[in-house]
Amino acid sequence: MSDVTHGIADREPTFAQRVSKLLRGRRGRRPRRWLASRSGGMFSSRQLRAYERGSEVPDDTLLLALARVYGFGPDELYPVRTVLDVDLDAGTVAAAGVPRHFDPEDRTALLVAYLELVRELRGEPHALTLSLRRADIEILATALSLDGPIVVERLGALMGSTALQQRVAAAAFTLGRPAIVLPG
Repeated sequence: MSDVTHGIADREPTFAQRVSKLLRGRRGRRPRRWLASRSGGMFSSRQLRAYERGSEVPDDTLLLALARVYGFGPDELYPVRTVLDVDLDAGTVAAAGVPRHFDPEDRTALLVAYLELVRELRGEPHALTLSLRRADIEILATALSLDGPIVVERLGALMGSTALQQRVAAAAFTLGRPAIVLPG
C-alpha cells in the first residue's frame, strides 16, 4: 500500500503540475531506475514515473524523501513571490503588481478580494481548491487583527469548505505548513 494521497491531482492540479515539472526537470537524462536505487528501496521506478506524470502526488513525508532523492529543496517547490500588500484605508490587496479592490468597511470583502487575486495570479479564475501561502495568511491575519487559524477557517468558509476541511486547514497552519490547501 502506498502513502500517496490519491486524488489530490484532481483537486489541486497546480500543485500536481508543480511537483511533476520539478521532478522531471531534476531527473534530467538520468534513468528512473537509478533514482529508485538511490532511494534505498523507498520508491520504485513505476512510482517515480507516476509522480513525474502528476497522476499521483506524494504526501508531505514522501515529498521530503523525493526532495532528497531528486536533490531539491522546498524553496524550489514554493517559489518566492512578491509580498502581499494590504491597504485597509484604500481598500486594496495586491501582489505582483496586480491589485484587487474591496470595500474598506467590509473586512470579509478583503478575504474575497484576496481569493480572487490568487485565482487571477494563477490563471485559474474558477479553481475550487487553492493552495494558499502561509505568509499571505499571516499578512491577512495582521491586517484583520485575527489569529491565522481563524483567517484560514474564514477563507475556507468563503470557498465552501466543510467545517472539517476548515479545521484541517487551520491545523495545517498551526503546524507551520508553508502552504495551506483549502478545498471548495
